[in-house]
Amino acid sequence: SHKKKKPADEDGDDHKSGRTVYGPNYGWMYSDGMTQDELEVRGVLHDIIKKMEKKHRRKVALEQASAEWKCQWCQVNHAESGGRCPGPDGASTLCSACGSRFRNGHTAPPMQDPSGWYVCESCNKKFESIRGLGSHKRGCNGGGWRCEWCSCTHEASGGKCPGPNGVKTLCQACGSRFRNGHVAPPLQDEDGKFVCPLCSKKFDSMISLGGHKRFCDGGNWRCAWCKVAHEDSGGKSPGPDGPKTLCSPCGSRFRNGHTGPPQKDDKGNFICDDCGKTFDSISGLGGHRRFCENLARKGGKAPLLIEDLEFWERKKSEGAHVEMPLGGKGFIEEGLIPADLQSETVQVWDCTTFVLTEVLQQTMPCDWPSFLDIMVHPNRMKHKDALAQIHMSLTEALYRELPSADPATIFKGRPLNPYTWQELLRQYLAIETADLRYTLCANISEDDARLAVHHRRTEARRIGALVRALGEGEYGDLPLQTRLDVFSTLVSLALDTSMTRKCIDHSIDDTAKLANRKREEYSQRLREMEQQFAAPKAAAPNAATPPAPAEGGEGGGNPPAAVAAAPAEGALSLVAGLEKG
Repeated sequence: SHKKKKPADEDGDDHKSGRTVYGPNYGWMYSDGMTQDELEVRGVLHDIIKKMEKKHRRKVALEQASAEWKCQWCQVNHAESGGRCPGPDGASTLCSACGSRFRNGHTAPPMQDPSGWYVCESCNKKFESIRGLGSHKRGCNGGGWRCEWCSCTHEASGGKCPGPNGVKTLCQACGSRFRNGHVAPPLQDEDGKFVCPLCSKKFDSMISLGGHKRFCDGGNWRCAWCKVAHEDSGGKSPGPDGPKTLCSPCGSRFRNGHTGPPQKDDKGNFICDDCGKTFDSISGLGGHRRFCENLARKGGKAPLLIEDLEFWERKKSEGAHVEMPLGGKGFIEEGLIPADLQSETVQVWDCTTFVLTEVLQQTMPCDWPSFLDIMVHPNRMKHKDALAQIHMSLTEALYRELPSADPATIFKGRPLNPYTWQELLRQYLAIETADLRYTLCANISEDDARLAVHHRRTEARRIGALVRALGEGEYGDLPLQTRLDVFSTLVSLALDTSMTRKCIDHSIDDTAKLANRKREEYSQRLREMEQQFAAPKAAAPNAATPPAPAEGGEGGGNPPAAVAAAPAEGALSLVAGLEKG
């Protein structure tokens, strides 16, 4: 059905208009009977389309022109030109590089050799592109530039620097010397070598002399222990008197816990403390001590673990009727350690021995009686080395577990030695305290989380008290209970490291492999014994049937007891074989 037409307005003009054609290509935009508003909208769209078509035709024309365009000087195309620049023949006739050359006053392209390479007019160097030639000409001086002090060329200068006579008059090395306050070049001998004014060493170049002077002390430096010069030191290391006071071997000796140089004889040779051999240098002594037989024999102590159950089982086997007391009663001298701390002391000894000998593959530096003496009297000089070695080994194992721990910079310039282990241990316990306080418990239920948070807060308070105690006084001055808590906490953290877990997993795997091997051997032995026992039994049916016994017990057959003895003997041999297997 047809729609009804709208009534005319008051002026009598109809809102409809006839078809208006703007061109053959846009007739589809208009239709008969469109209102004036619709015609205006279509007119705006018509203008927009015309502008877009004009822009597109212009873009196509430019692309066609660019594809055919070449620089008048270097004949490079538009894609490699970097832009069009004006030249002597008008606008957009040169590329960017040639346009820069034209702006600088040139009226022709640079020279080219027969191969098409561009040649520098000053030094005759060749370049593949005009852009490379332009970059070269910024610093090219025709090969005639020389440093005013050392007379080096531009190629060997490393760059031009200002000097006393103006800019770009000195090379890089001489410029650095000038900035440091010098007003003349360094001394040179007759052969032209540069001489150090402090130690009179000679160098072929100014750069080598500058690198030497950063560390030159005029030949006056000596190691505080062995008095060796810097040239023979192998490098400077920190010592008890500060940084760069010891040579490399003495620094290694200091890091290992020594507080002084080794002994010397009348001739100045270094003496090994264990075997008495002498060496000209401390490096030779250090290399010898790695393989010293007396030192290995002295330190090779077997690990000793005290197990409560084994101890009391041995006591029972000896005929003594005892009850299981607190661990430690019976093998700790009465009155040496309080009864309530004896069990914890034994546990600390067991765990420390396991971590040092099994996990870290080190030697326990003391035996059980010495360990008890260390716990009670830590300030005695004879226990200083053993106490420090135990704590240093466990502290280093903990620091290696930190994220992004690098063995070369694990302590960030703070050496681990008998004088620093307490502070490094305090810092690690402070890190552990912060982790317990602020690390959330994830992937557990709410009830478990509440229990875990309470436990972590209690543990954080306990370790925080140890941190404060270690920071307020020396380890040897702390009460026995506090020292034992520090020791127990250190061992507990060491047992929770990845190294310990790997060691335990490896031990479990070895035990499982050994059990499987024993099981296979037992099965093989059992099969052999079954075959051995079944062989006579299989041969029995082929044997002749024995005659029947006569009445009254007379006859040539075996008696019933003798017949039953053969299976019994076989069963006994089978049982004996199983026990042996």
